[in-house]
Amino acid sequence: MRLGLAILSKMFYYALHVIHVSAKKEKARNYARIPRPKGNYCRQESCSSTPPKRTRETHCLIIKPMLPKQKRLSGRDITQLFKGGKTTGTPFFVARYAKEGGKGVRCAVIAPKTIAKTAVLRNSLRRKWYASIDQALSTISPASGIYAFVLKKEAITLTPINRIQAITSFFSKNQ
Repeated sequence: MRLGLAILSKMFYYALHVIHVSAKKEKARNYARIPRPKGNYCRQESCSSTPPKRTRETHCLIIKPMLPKQKRLSGRDITQLFKGGKTTGTPFFVARYAKEGGKGVRCAVIAPKTIAKTAVLRNSLRRKWYASIDQALSTISPASGIYAFVLKKEAITLTPINRIQAITSFFSKNQ
């Protein structure tokens, strides 16, 4: 009996509490999307110009290989390197390095906030330098060790060829 009353009371509750929507809102609900004219209708006719057609060549991405993970340094290695490693400076970066036997060459690129304020620019710089290091390591074989390159402001303006030359000259001097 009580169960029946509970069900009936819920039915009456929902029956009595019907949401009443005004006719305007109901009309707006049926026609929620208002069609607008195509293009930028706020612009003057003299200012409107059609954008140039995009070709496949203009939007082609150039994918550069980044340094493999086995050849990159971890955070722990970088802190050890900064505690006890040798330092040399070039016009484009400051290099910290330590010679290790048998593990091969492992590198890290550090782009501080003094170079670029946004993380996007710093990360793109790091990727470019990692790609240049990978190309430089494919041409020469330096002594095995760990290397950290802290970039300077002048490193932004370098072309890929100049980056590779700076890295190869550093490795040739410090063998």
